[in-house]
Amino acid sequence: MKISFEIKDKDIAGRIGNLEIKDENKGISKIIETPTLMPVYGLNNPILSIDELKEKFNAKILMTNAYVLFKSPDKNKVIEQGIHKFLNFDGIIAVDSGSYQLMKYGDIDMSNSEILKFEEGIGAEIGSFLDIPTLPDAYKKIADENLAVTLKRAKEAKELNLDMMINAAIQGGTFMDLRAKAAREISKSYDLNAIGGIVRLMEEYRFEELIDIIVAAKKNIRASNVVHAFGLGHPMLFGLAVAWDVIFLILLLMPYSQKIKGILQITEQRKFQNLNICHALVWYAAIKILLIWTSMPSPYTIYMYLMKKSEGLSRQ
Repeated sequence: MKISFEIKDKDIAGRIGNLEIKDENKGISKIIETPTLMPVYGLNNPILSIDELKEKFNAKILMTNAYVLFKSPDKNKVIEQGIHKFLNFDGIIAVDSGSYQLMKYGDIDMSNSEILKFEEGIGAEIGSFLDIPTLPDAYKKIADENLAVTLKRAKEAKELNLDMMINAAIQGGTFMDLRAKAAREISKSYDLNAIGGIVRLMEEYRFEELIDIIVAAKKNIRASNVVHAFGLGHPMLFGLAVAWDVIFLILLLMPYSQKIKGILQITEQRKFQNLNICHALVWYAAIKILLIWTSMPSPYTIYMYLMKKSEGLSRQ
């Protein structure tokens, strides 16, 4: 399985392009334009059917959970039919390894190699190894230990020589030196890099730290690599995510009652003008991006860039 990325246009640090995943053994090639929304299909409690995702949302890619499939009564059926026939979806299917369950419950009863071989066996185009997410407020020692295990499992996944792309997780908590280290090591072996352990930051509106994490990763991976961010599904961040060159934007399909609960929590907890906070984040992200991509950044360069963007906003 090979991945290629054709750039069609770019601005700031974002790129619009065609992402192709080619299975040379089967002679199959699938292409999607990125950035794109990637719905997460909940196997135990689907809110929208696969047909609805295809017909109403024109979904070309979706994500589901390999660990949940492995533990379901339909496990043998999935193995026999393959995940595409089982879900009745011909597009690109990415699967999560069970890292979310690991973070939520503290442990799962599967090994890294076992879940990887299952992902390959059911025919997913994009799989993932069993990385160890670190919560944002964890001590650095914990983050370092978790990262060591994650990198070990990344190496194991590479040595298995699997016939699928790996959505290789970059961990490290909120420690930028660990994030940089993870990005360098992961991008040496994998073309598709996924920034993990960020959901709690979005839930708590810690966007400045989130920007720092994505920037630390982008600075230390190969420019030709493509980037995904696990769980990046906050609507306020979609525009910024595209500017950071995050190609998959997660569409979480939650029950309606959960959506209402989330809106009420946001309204009660956050008493600010959304427009003002978004503008502040845009300027903060723009400066961070310039420091990466401008060959000789200077205060004058940043000033002129912001002035140009401000003029464009005022004309709209």
